[in-house]
Amino acid sequence: MCYLDLQEVKKQMFKTSKALKKKIFRSLPEEMRDAAIRRLVRLPQTESAGCTFQLASTPEEYQQAFELLHDCYVDQKFISRHPTRMRLLPHFALPNTVTLVAIDQSGKVIGTLSIIKQGPLPLPMEKAFSLSSIKHQPGGFAEISALAVDKKYRRANGGNIYFFMLNYMYNFCVSHLGIRHLCIVIHPKDEDFYRGLLRFHRLSNQVIVDYLGAPALAMALDLEWAYQEYAKIYDSLPPEKNLLRFMTRKFGHLKYVQRPYRLKTVSTLTPEIFRKVFLEQGHFFESISFAEYKILRRALFKTDLFPFFRDDSLDRLTRRSEFRVAVEMSGKTHQLGRLIPLQITNVSASGLRLRVAAEDFHLIRTNKVRVQVDLGAGLTSQLIGELLWRNFPELGFHIQKADTTWRTFANYLYRGTDNYLCGSG
Repeated sequence: MCYLDLQEVKKQMFKTSKALKKKIFRSLPEEMRDAAIRRLVRLPQTESAGCTFQLASTPEEYQQAFELLHDCYVDQKFISRHPTRMRLLPHFALPNTVTLVAIDQSGKVIGTLSIIKQGPLPLPMEKAFSLSSIKHQPGGFAEISALAVDKKYRRANGGNIYFFMLNYMYNFCVSHLGIRHLCIVIHPKDEDFYRGLLRFHRLSNQVIVDYLGAPALAMALDLEWAYQEYAKIYDSLPPEKNLLRFMTRKFGHLKYVQRPYRLKTVSTLTPEIFRKVFLEQGHFFESISFAEYKILRRALFKTDLFPFFRDDSLDRLTRRSEFRVAVEMSGKTHQLGRLIPLQITNVSASGLRLRVAAEDFHLIRTNKVRVQVDLGAGLTSQLIGELLWRNFPELGFHIQKADTTWRTFANYLYRGTDNYLCGSG
């Protein structure tokens, strides 16, 4: 006589049914799959009780974020367990990287995501994927990386933590970082979701068989195009289906930063955090290559983190290695009796990268230039200097004489960290 385990039969039938549904779904045309994804998703309409979303800004928040990332990657068999129980990338030490965290009412980090802007190090995904098509497009770009949500919260709230992290990431990229293009690496099974709901597109037809131990593909999203696309697709839908309304809404439990200047970089990584978390707990220098160490050393020159990278055996740094920050500022100069508007896209304590309209570029004939810069919050600075290079439509400006306002700004640039607004300011 044969014993029949009815529960096991039901379990196998459910698995078979689920697999069959997936097979049928993937056989549908792409447009039908996209529409189905959008119908299935329900976006949260109220704030997650007791949870806040912000930038990691304390040693405890950074450490918990890196531990959560490590544990999630180990659970998914992307990496082997590390003795430090932390997942650290060299990019995390750069000022052009920000780490977002979701924190529950007990103070525990239950979600994390990092925005890694283009910078001195190639983006992590560039080890496997080419971003040449993105680099030649206007606007800054970044990789959305190191995403992890505590497994207790992945299903319990219908994915609310994940969606609120997307909202925070979207608004932070647009309002604070000047990012236009987002790049991600995902498992192929998640492509329908990212394409159908969020409107990401494949960067190429390339699928990597082994990327952190799993198959992967690269996708990208133009945020300016996405806003128009969301308006076209979602604007007439009810709130729980309206991604445009959700992504542009400022929820009270999402904390944003308050800054006096129009910077496109945000930094909360202090020497104390770097020493306690990266060095003492994470053994950071053992996890990066010597080439990465040298790049970080140059990139962090004149910042508060530079003493950790001091090495007299390396070549002495030059002025051109000075720490630079992306900004979104306006300015002006007078040439031949005419006022010429300027856009400032990049600054250091001793220099500016200026962008000039095509019709005005030829008017700037002298190398000695006086520039007025709008720093934000009603602050302007008068600078005198010389043009070191010209590469239409940009100019390289070296500051020879600066006022007190600029010197205060330069001190903030190298020594300041960002403060928080409670709520959705």
